[in-house]
Amino acid sequence: AAFSTEIDFLKYGLFGNLTRSFFENSLDVSVGFRMDDDSFTQGENLLRTFSPRLSASYEFAENWRLNGSLGRYYKIPPYTILGYRNNQNELINQNAAYTRSDHVVLGLQHYFTPASSISLEGFYKRYSDYPVSVRDSVSLANKGGGFEVLGSEPIETVGKGRSYGVEFLFQQKLSNNFYGILAYTWFYSEFTGFDPDTYLPSVWDSRHLLSFVGGYKFKRNWELSARYRFAGQTPYVPADLEATLENYPEVILDYSRLGGEKLDVFSQLDVRLDKKWNLKNVAFDVFIEVQNLLGQDIPSPPEYGLSRDASGAVIEPESLVQIEAGEGQPIPSIGIVIDF
Repeated sequence: AAFSTEIDFLKYGLFGNLTRSFFENSLDVSVGFRMDDDSFTQGENLLRTFSPRLSASYEFAENWRLNGSLGRYYKIPPYTILGYRNNQNELINQNAAYTRSDHVVLGLQHYFTPASSISLEGFYKRYSDYPVSVRDSVSLANKGGGFEVLGSEPIETVGKGRSYGVEFLFQQKLSNNFYGILAYTWFYSEFTGFDPDTYLPSVWDSRHLLSFVGGYKFKRNWELSARYRFAGQTPYVPADLEATLENYPEVILDYSRLGGEKLDVFSQLDVRLDKKWNLKNVAFDVFIEVQNLLGQDIPSPPEYGLSRDASGAVIEPESLVQIEAGEGQPIPSIGIVIDF
C-alpha cells in the first residue's frame, strides 16, 4: 500500500520511586512503579500499563555485593506501526497493544578499588503482546530493525518472546591515566509468530557480544583511545530466488527458512588519537581517527541482480546472479572540535 499518513495524540504517564538503606547501609532497596498511556490506542486507562519494579543490593562481605532486580515494563508500539494505513486510508493498527516485558536480573559484583570493579549477571526477559506481521506470519523481531520493515504493514500484537543469558562486565574509571569498559554477553533471543509454541531466533540473536571502550591519557593533553566490537553469527531471512525473479526488482524473502541461514561474525576496531589545548575562553581538540582499522568485512545478506552480458544487456531468459559485496576497508579521518 502507498499512503500518506499523519497522527496526532497525547502521551502521558505517572511514576514513583522510594529508596532506602538498611543495616548500616549494607542493604539498599528501591521500590517503584510506572504507568503510561495515550489518547490514540486502546483507550485511556493508566492501570493497564501498571509496571511495578523492585531492586536490591546487599554487601555481604567487604567490597562484595549481591545485586538483583524484578520489573515489568510497557512500551508503546513504534509510530510506523500506529500510522500505517491501508488502501482505504484506514488506520488499521490503532488497536495495537503496548509491548510488555518482564525482567529478572541477579548478579555478583566485586570492587577492587573505588574506581574499578567486575560483575557477573544472569538475566531473563519475557515479552508478550509483541507485534506480528499479518503478511508474513512472523514477529517483527525476526524481520530486522530498519525503517523499511519496522511495522509499515498490518500487524497483530499477539507475539511472545524471551531473551536470557549472562553478562560479564569490567569497569575502570579514570585512574592512573587509564579508563575502560569491557563487556561480554552470552545470550539467546527468540520470538513467536501466530503459533505461540514455536520460537524462532530474532535477527539480533548473535549468541555472543563483546565490546571494549577505553583509553589512556598521556602528558600534555594527548589521549589514545580505542573501541572494539564483536558479534557472533546472526540469523537473516534469505531471498526466495524464484519469487524474486518473478517480481524483480522487488526482493521476496523466504520466511520459512528463518533461522537456517546466518551472517558471518562482525568485528570492528576503531582507534583515535586526540591532542587538546585548553585556553582561557576556548578549548581545541584535534584528532586523527581510523575506523575499522583491521579492514574487516561488514557482514550483510547477499544481494541479487539480473544476469547481464559484457555490454550490460540483460541475458534472456532472465536469471539472477549474486552481487559481489565490497571488501571492508579502514576509514581514516581528521577532525577538530572547538568548545567555547
